Amino acid sequence: MSGDLRGPECCASAVAAHLAAQYGGQLPADIVQTEVHLAERDLSGQVRPESMGELLYQLASYRLHRRIARSGSSSGPTAVADQH
Repeated sequence: MSGDLRGPECCASAVAAHLAAQYGGQLPADIVQTEVHLAERDLSGQVRPESMGELLYQLASYRLHRRIARSGSSSGPTAVADQH
């Protein structure tokens, strides 16, 4: 993941854009946006602001990877699977 998603200046739209590019062709952009929004809601108030971007990316990416796995697709970013 690039450094631009770390720190308090990060926002959900930047994470969603990054993940939409990463998962392009595997999941529709609206699914990516929804997962990022839900992850942001779950993390809000639970993590330090400077950590939000990284953790938001990790949680949403994990959830997106699980969606792909549940749908029976064998392709997808393997880095996410290796981390969990």
